Amino acid sequence: MPRNLLRLRWALGLTGVAVVLLAGVLAYQAVQARTALLTVAGDFQHLADSVRSGDEQSARTALDSAREESRRAENATDGVLWSAATQAPVLGDDVDAVRTVAQVSRTLSDDALGGVVAASEAVNPEQLSPRHGRISLAPLTKVAPTIVAADEQLHAQADRVDQIDTGALVAQLASPVEEMQRKLSAAATLSSRASYAVRLLPPMLGADGPRNYLVLFQNNAEIRATGGIPGALAVMRADRGKLSLVRQGTASDLGIHQKPPIPLTREETALYERKLGTYGADINFTPDFPRTAELAQAMWRVTKGQKVDGVLSADPVALSYLLEATGPVRVPGGVTLSSGNAVDVLLSDVYRRQADPEKQNFFFASAARTVFTAVVSGRADPSALLDGLTRGATDGRLFAWSDVPAEQRLLEETPLAGAVPRQAGPSPYVGVFMNDGTAAKMEYYLDHRVDVKPVGCNSEGRQELEVTVTVKSDAPRRAADLPVSVIGPRKGKSWFGVEPGHMRLNVHLYAPIGGWIRASAVDGQETPLNELEHDGHPVGSQTVDLGPGEARRLTYTVMTGVQQPGPVELRVTPGAHGSGVGDVAPNACGGS
Repeated sequence: MPRNLLRLRWALGLTGVAVVLLAGVLAYQAVQARTALLTVAGDFQHLADSVRSGDEQSARTALDSAREESRRAENATDGVLWSAATQAPVLGDDVDAVRTVAQVSRTLSDDALGGVVAASEAVNPEQLSPRHGRISLAPLTKVAPTIVAADEQLHAQADRVDQIDTGALVAQLASPVEEMQRKLSAAATLSSRASYAVRLLPPMLGADGPRNYLVLFQNNAEIRATGGIPGALAVMRADRGKLSLVRQGTASDLGIHQKPPIPLTREETALYERKLGTYGADINFTPDFPRTAELAQAMWRVTKGQKVDGVLSADPVALSYLLEATGPVRVPGGVTLSSGNAVDVLLSDVYRRQADPEKQNFFFASAARTVFTAVVSGRADPSALLDGLTRGATDGRLFAWSDVPAEQRLLEETPLAGAVPRQAGPSPYVGVFMNDGTAAKMEYYLDHRVDVKPVGCNSEGRQELEVTVTVKSDAPRRAADLPVSVIGPRKGKSWFGVEPGHMRLNVHLYAPIGGWIRASAVDGQETPLNELEHDGHPVGSQTVDLGPGEARRLTYTVMTGVQQPGPVELRVTPGAHGSGVGDVAPNACGGS
């Protein structure tokens, strides 16, 4: 064999060995990086849980471990070999993804998360919890810059990791990247809550001067779009963190007006009639809580001569979440309220025990004051209280509106706002809202659920959605024998054209902005809708009657707007026994 050919074969052989050796080194380092990144993801979760519970020592331990493992991952993916490997035609995406996650982990561990832990040591659930009627605001103000900066950096780094297409990675590397995406998303959610809290709580709790808030207690037994009729109400005063109830009343204190104190739009009048703006009990026919709050503020100013600085709202289910933190409380009259019985007592039992509406209202007011006193006195477990407030907001049972525009803009970025979006985004918004049509309290027995299934996606990024609304009456067979205050004022006769013990629901489907409702049916039979529009959303409305034990299945085919390929954002009127939110299947356009 010619000498040159032998040299060529020898050189190729050495090159092959070198490639194998280099591949082996990269593989070994990749395993090291994978192990380290999975550990970091676990540390991030541990750190988030520790910060939330106020366990400062555990948070420090988790942070130290995350720093060590993130350095290990970054070191394992650093150097000439990994830089060259990013250009490889097959594994380039995998290498680049792992390096990105390693760099993000190191950045967060060394910078943003350290600030979060330091801030959590200054402000933990124990310090945030009211004591003797006051929340200390100074610590919140002090840590606000650190929390806001850390939140911005965490979201920026989470976005970097979220942009990695894990479908293009080999399985061994996709796993730690997906795990990190999930953990960073959860951490970003927590940091957002903290950021909103430090920016909103001090001013809204009177750091710069006293604030007065109208507090609505919604009664889900007579369902309204945002939860239930605003039965009881109160005025809460906040002054440098000190909280007190200075007045209590009922929806009747909002008054009945000859004309709305603030003008209604044509869309609002067409959908909800003038009663939305003239009758205090109907101000939340609309699912847009900021609008409900504006109407409540205006009515209170007209009837009581007081301008409130904001409006808050809660329902009995939200109160039951708070009772998990306070433990049972004794209400005047000899009734003990607990997290387990609050809903039944407030939405059902009171009507069986007490026929006089005035005494019912007195009981509601007493219950609200008792729970409020238990919370602000410092009786509640701090971590459980924060969890209850978070759960109430997430479930659409706690709302807040501020008359200060800058504060309201921040609130509208959170679930607390209860706002119907006025601009289309990449995630299509679908809302299913219900209003009682009988002035009875039968919706204590309502069981409802909304499921959404995207079934198609076209070239415009427009999705086709199947929306299924199931409603069922769990009322007893002899519901007509229930108290008059439950079935309506005319026992034994029809009320609003509905037999005693039956319920009537006005159901409104809000389709995404830019989309439309293509078809609708009730129990499989095509049914025409009354189609209108509200703030850019096509709205389909229909009325459904339910007798005891009866169920109805409403189905809709909905088209989203263009360039709405994201996962569906579903909001449903919460009920006495559930949120109403069922299954929401993954978006039909692929991706996240």
